[in-house]
Parts: sequence; C-alpha cells; structure tokens
Amino acid sequence: MRFSRQRGLYMVLAAGGWTCFLVLCLVYPRQIPNNLKLKETRLLESLKKDLINIQIVHLDVNKLFDKSPLADWFTQRRWEESNWPLSHFNDAIRWLLLWYYGGVYLDLDVVVKRPLTELPNCTGLESGQWASAGVLKFTPAHPLIRECLDHFAAHFDGRVWGANGPKLLTRVLTKRCGLQLPSGRVPFCSDISVLSPRAFYPLPWWDWKLYMQDDALLSDLLLQDPDVYVLHMWNLHSRQLPVRLHSEQPYARAARHLCPLTAAHSGSEM
Repeated sequence: MRFSRQRGLYMVLAAGGWTCFLVLCLVYPRQIPNNLKLKETRLLESLKKDLINIQIVHLDVNKLFDKSPLADWFTQRRWEESNWPLSHFNDAIRWLLLWYYGGVYLDLDVVVKRPLTELPNCTGLESGQWASAGVLKFTPAHPLIRECLDHFAAHFDGRVWGANGPKLLTRVLTKRCGLQLPSGRVPFCSDISVLSPRAFYPLPWWDWKLYMQDDALLSDLLLQDPDVYVLHMWNLHSRQLPVRLHSEQPYARAARHLCPLTAAHSGSEM
C-alpha cells in the first residue's frame, strides 16, 4: 500500500483569535494503548519548526465521549458492530470535535488551495445526491452539528460505509434545513452554506484517475480555478498509484505548490 504519512495527516483547523492547526493522534480503543505517544518524525519536526501554529495533540477518547451525546454509544462499544469499525469510530470523533470546539474538519486526502477562513458555516456537495462530510466548517456548539450527533446516537448504521458521515449529514440537512438537491439550497438555515461540488470536489470519485495522469492543462485548470477551495484526492482509490512529484500530475502539482514542506520530505515519489 502506498499511503504514506506525507499523503495523510489528520488535521483540524481550530477557529479562534489565532489560527491553530491541531494534528490529532486518534487513539482507537483495543488497538493502541491510551498512553502511546506519537513518534516525532522528521516531517513533524520540520512542520513544527517552520509553522509556528502547529501543535501535536494526543486525544483522550474516554474524556471526549464522557457525558457527551455519544456517551452511551461509546460505553456500549457500538462501533464494534460495524463492518468498518475504525472508520465509523472516527466519524463519531469528527462530529464530537466539531460540536465541542468548532473549526474546520478536513479529510486526510485533501489539499487546501484557498484559505477557508473566509467561508461561513458550511459544507459542500460531493455530488448531486449527497452532501459531503469531508470538509466541514462550523462554529462551536452549532445546532446542526448537535442534530448530527443526536442522529448518530439514535440511528447508527454499521452496515454502510458512508452512513454515519455524508449520508447522515444529507439527512439532517434535508430535515432541518430543507436541503434541495442538486442545487444545495438550504432555505430554512440562513447561517449555513452548502457549496457546489466544484468547491471541494472538482473531480468526482469516479474520475479519481485524472489526478494521477500527466496532464498539465488539467493541473492548470484546477489550480487556477477561483471557485475551487479544496482538491479532494480520493486516496481510497488513488493510494495504490505513485505521486511523481516532478511530473504534471494534478496531485503532484498541487503537492509541490501548496504543500512544499511536506513534499520536500517525500523524495521523488510519495
């Protein structure tokens, strides 16, 4: 498997008076001891040295879930019923972190092209059928995120991979905000925006191979498009293929120009 540290850092952008990146080491019960500390790699050392707003945080999941809307779900270890236990456990963490702290949640496999600080509370459409849970920006204790937590607790579904992420969010947006598809209009939620797929998913998942092909024109279009905020690289599919950092692959071009510190630690491929 070619999925490397350089191609996957779990980051949460915390909103506040000062912008602060929190890189979270997610502790999954029964897999990693709670006292295990994230090893300081050369990449992390370099990022902490060159980017003063990076902090390494080790998450205590027992404290996070205690007295939360998902306390019973956690105590009953409901994720162990799932066909995708780690993915669905992390879904729970996603909603809880946004509820408690607010800020920006980003999937592992995105490259941010434009500052997200200018955006309001928002998500985006992944397609004309589903809202996306891969890029989320919300203020702390936002009512929509609380409703997502309540829905998660009442209707947790371990049978479908996206049931507790994008499908959950789509259902809550439809019920609470009157989400209209494929336009993304939310007439009953004036403080939320649902952006078009172009903002966070300019290439849909079925076109993921285009990110890995030498195509200078497509690279230029994606990097220069003012309506594109984030490039979602679909690592679930693309992780088996190399990113050749000196090529014209859109993935490589984005890495070179938007993530130079990370790319510098990857050699010629990542």
